[in-house]
Amino acid sequence: MKVLTDTTLASDLDELAALGPTDYPFVSLYLNTQPDQHGHDNFESSLRKEFKARAKAFPPDSPALASFERDAARIRGYLRDELRPSSNGLAVVGSRDTLTALYQGQVDELLLSASTQEIVCEEEVIEETPANIHSKPQASFKSREPHLVAADMLVARARLSGARVTFIEDPELLSGVGGIGALLRYRF
Repeated sequence: MKVLTDTTLASDLDELAALGPTDYPFVSLYLNTQPDQHGHDNFESSLRKEFKARAKAFPPDSPALASFERDAARIRGYLRDELRPSSNGLAVVGSRDTLTALYQGQVDELLLSASTQEIVCEEEVIEETPANIHSKPQASFKSREPHLVAADMLVARARLSGARVTFIEDPELLSGVGGIGALLRYRF
């Protein structure tokens, strides 16, 4: 998973801004990927209609139309092959909500700050956690630093539920939420 940081985003925007004017179209797309009440994606038909309508703005067999069609094909390819429908834009942050989602099997991907010092988990959340998810007896956790206990506990629970674990290198991305978050398989 590529993690965007402020630095990479700024450099990508600078690179885009440095491009000179062109006669070719620029495709900008806002797409709501939230599922309907049955958990199904609904963006494919609206995307198909929108691309068809936009393509009519270009002369047939023109370089601009060919450029637009290549871009539209790349966007459809990304949505088909790379967009994880399991997340559908659903996420939780913080220790309590993330742990609840882990217990309910909702987490597709656990996101943790790679800097364990950034991981904050309230003590009562740790104490409420069943001992059977810990790899060692809970008594040994009492003597350890809370952020390490939280990280171990979350990773252990993620492994039990089949969730992927991703460590986020930029501590700022999760700093306001205790260094803990998750992408969900389905809605709470």
